[in-house]
Amino acid sequence: MRPLSVVAVPVLVGMVLSAAAPAGAQVAKQCLTPGEVYTEQLVRYGVFLREASYACNDMIPGSWKLWAGFNAAYGSRLAQETRMRALFFQRAFPKKWRTTLAIFDGRLVTYYRHISINKSYCEDVHKKLEAITNSGWGAFTSQSKIVVDQIHLDYKTCQ
Repeated sequence: MRPLSVVAVPVLVGMVLSAAAPAGAQVAKQCLTPGEVYTEQLVRYGVFLREASYACNDMIPGSWKLWAGFNAAYGSRLAQETRMRALFFQRAFPKKWRTTLAIFDGRLVTYYRHISINKSYCEDVHKKLEAITNSGWGAFTSQSKIVVDQIHLDYKTCQ
């Protein structure tokens, strides 16, 4: 058996430590307010629907078109939520907020782009897209509640 090299030991230690926390996770110095949690909820759900509609479009034609229509109607509201999200990253992660925001965004997009899809999943996504197309922003905000548990895992929230 060969001894571990000077380079291998730090790499192994880094791998073990990185496995203990989600990739790119950084604990916020301050907690997120309920309003900030809500903003994150809307942004995350928008990312989910965007990526899922694109992935499912071959299996359920028209999924991407439904998302594009919703985005055309409510894109300015989604952009406003995204700007508000950047503000709380500035407050919660003052030293490296841009890098931290990029890490969180990249992790979300990567996660949603690499979900194994099937017809049932895509049918569920399509139903969600039809509901927000027919009922608008209220349906979107109502549906977005399904991501709150993910937010509580990623961020410290104010009590």
